Amino acid sequence: MNAQIDFMFEHPAPAGKHPYIQLFLNPLGMKLDNEFMNDLSTFIFDMCGAKLHDVEPHTVEYSRGWDDPRNVDEIVPGSELTSVWSPDLPPGLTLNPRTGELQGVLPAGPYTWTVHVGPQVKYDSLGGSGSPHEEGRWIGALEDRERAVPQPVDVAALTPAQREALLAQLQQTGTEEVG
Repeated sequence: MNAQIDFMFEHPAPAGKHPYIQLFLNPLGMKLDNEFMNDLSTFIFDMCGAKLHDVEPHTVEYSRGWDDPRNVDEIVPGSELTSVWSPDLPPGLTLNPRTGELQGVLPAGPYTWTVHVGPQVKYDSLGGSGSPHEEGRWIGALEDRERAVPQPVDVAALTPAQREALLAQLQQTGTEEVG
């Protein structure tokens, strides 16, 4: 649907809700209810005209050698459609995340750096479904999400048909962990 949304979220937006509703999952640690999140998404994106362009997150690599000019004054390609960021700019450079302006004067020496084009954060549903009533948190774009931990199966609570299906699955996978 949207490459930036797909990057930030593991699960799709709920059916019948605004496609960008997930942007309001626990923003800055705040818990918002589902209807308010939907109304806020509609207001910001549909009524105010804010856009989230369908841009695949990517990187732009830069390098300057000893003999290259020390002045840097350019616009990062792709920054007209989404934000840009870099965790480790060389000394003397600044990067405006909204305009993509990369400016400054490099000290003597060779430098390489990477500018990320796209979201600086993504949502970690902490192994859950990404629902507003579940725990989740925003993490850095380069961090790994937590994976779901298989829950133990209470075999005594299963019906005979469920036990048979579980046994067949265990025999097929050859493992004791099923989830």
